[in-house]
Amino acid sequence: MPGQSRCKNENSESVIHGLSVYWRWRMLYAKAKYYLEDHLERNEGNPVLRFWGCAMFSPRTGLLARFEYSEQFSTTDTSVRLGPLVAF
Repeated sequence: MPGQSRCKNENSESVIHGLSVYWRWRMLYAKAKYYLEDHLERNEGNPVLRFWGCAMFSPRTGLLARFEYSEQFSTTDTSVRLGPLVAF
């Protein structure tokens, strides 16, 4: 029928399990997160891992690195970023 959606009303439930760790020593910082989104109806889990770290050369400048890995239903994504850090 026109005007009606052809998709079924999906009522899915999910649970997220995870861990987060933060570390700091002098002018070095790091943070890591891992979590799993567990879809109960689909019997699937999507893991995500994120890490970032920075090294400060002065109170306002430094270097930042970031890594992220995630799995979706049909794809896997990986990204790496590295660059200067300017705090103002």
